[in-house]
Amino acid sequence: MSSHRRTVRLALTLLAAGTVALTSCRRAAEITQEPIVSTEWVAEHLGRDELVLIQVGPPEEYPAGHLPGARYLDFEMISTSSDEGLQLEMPPVAQLEETFEALGVSDDSRIVVYFASNWIAPAARVFLTLDYLGLGSRTSVMDGGLNAWTAEGGRVTSEVPLVERGDLTPQPRTDVLATIDWLIAYRDDPSVALLDARPDGYYFGTRSRAGMRAGHIPGAQSLPAALLLEPTTLRLKDRETLSQMFLAVGADAGDRVVSYCFTGGAASVVYLAARHLGYEASLYDGSFQEWSGNADLPVEVAEGVAE
Repeated sequence: MSSHRRTVRLALTLLAAGTVALTSCRRAAEITQEPIVSTEWVAEHLGRDELVLIQVGPPEEYPAGHLPGARYLDFEMISTSSDEGLQLEMPPVAQLEETFEALGVSDDSRIVVYFASNWIAPAARVFLTLDYLGLGSRTSVMDGGLNAWTAEGGRVTSEVPLVERGDLTPQPRTDVLATIDWLIAYRDDPSVALLDARPDGYYFGTRSRAGMRAGHIPGAQSLPAALLLEPTTLRLKDRETLSQMFLAVGADAGDRVVSYCFTGGAASVVYLAARHLGYEASLYDGSFQEWSGNADLPVEVAEGVAE
């Protein structure tokens, strides 16, 4: 083969490779990396090879009808109890890797989590978990969950998909989870907005949960997770409303939002909303169960409420 023909063939090969790469880049650019996506977005992307749909909810609801191609995640597979008796703690990375690979999650997957029934907090916890594994930029929660999908005429099926095992390389982000030691050191930092996601009666100390003290972590502001949601649809409130709610409790632009609740469920909703608004965010995984259980750590109640 002449030198000229080899040069032409090489040029054509490089051109073809460049075209494929450009097409791939354009396709990747079409895939949003927002923490919240609409049912319309999911409908438009349904059937793409890289899309992994994960349903979270009561186990009996999955076989009754789920989004085409969706896999069911047993929530217990992404939570554990600690040796100290703390509930809903983050499991070891190896366990999470096994769980999500079994669902077909790979490093290049585009993951959408949605909830059945009213399981918005567990769905938010799944987002948090994937963010912790380094997949947050490729993971979203479908706003409104399964109810919104069916209300808008979305197709559901009882067919369980055949799932090819994924190939996942976890890259744990330690900043996603705040430890008790970190919180003790930084809760008074003016750039940290510590938010209590429990109903406000527990924050003020007029109510308490069995085995926990009344009140809240000193320095925390009350932002109940339920207030971030539309009450009938469980959709997140619009971005402007959420932004004003966060600003009202002292979460300024550039702050790190750190949320907690009883055990880390409702706080995941605050975490999801914070990420949706563009905040750097962490969740105190031990939450009030750990803080309250340490008699050496202070709690505060509202003025006039007996401790």
